[in-house]
Amino acid sequence: KTTTMKHIHNQLLEKKGEFGNVYWVTVSKAFSITKLQSDIAKALKLSFEEDEDESIRASELYAALSRKKKHVLILDDLWESFALERVGIPEPTRSNECKIVLTTRSLDVCRRMDCTEVKVELLTKQEALTLFLTKAVRNDVVLAPEVKEIAAKIAKKCARLPLAVVTLAGSLRGLEGIREWRDALNELIRSTKDASDGKTKVFEILKFSYDRLGSKVLRDCFLYCSLYPEDHKIPVNELIEYWIAEQLIVDMNSEEAQMDKG
Repeated sequence: KTTTMKHIHNQLLEKKGEFGNVYWVTVSKAFSITKLQSDIAKALKLSFEEDEDESIRASELYAALSRKKKHVLILDDLWESFALERVGIPEPTRSNECKIVLTTRSLDVCRRMDCTEVKVELLTKQEALTLFLTKAVRNDVVLAPEVKEIAAKIAKKCARLPLAVVTLAGSLRGLEGIREWRDALNELIRSTKDASDGKTKVFEILKFSYDRLGSKVLRDCFLYCSLYPEDHKIPVNELIEYWIAEQLIVDMNSEEAQMDKG
């Protein structure tokens, strides 16, 4: 959903004549009215006074957005419905020519927001295989027919779910020869044999990819990223410094060498 919306967002930016302004706001699961107000204000380059009341913020946002005629506000990854007026978002009308577009995994949220529903369908089998091969195989590699057959079986295990396809393909990138591919398929079958539905299958594939990171240190470094909030931009140098402090990067001759290793 997010990938599709980013594509639409980029197309809107290219077509300057269609809409005057296009704003992208990631909402995520940790939802609150004040946070959403702050995120929209940031996109508008609008600043609030400290400890400003929610209703005052809403009035300021409403005024700012009303001045931005013919704009598109994209709210990505919405988990809860909310009243537009409470946040300070003007109702889209024919006269203001504004649009609100949101992505959500919940049909109930979509209906409560009184949206026109556009359901994102699963990939076709061929689309899943093409995406898998694009992410798992280097451009200069030509797979033997028997290896491509195994790759198709692996892609099929992803139940045509883009997240599962991309994650699994990334973890298998660089496999060489039929033995490595066949071993990966057998390992995947063992890992996902208890998966009963699409959600469980995705979790098992994510775990399979995590287990293939190779060493406990790599897995611990990856897990450390989960300490940051969802959708938070992680500063690379800061993250490496944390790894060093936690002694995940050791036995190096200098701090510079440790940073390079990170």
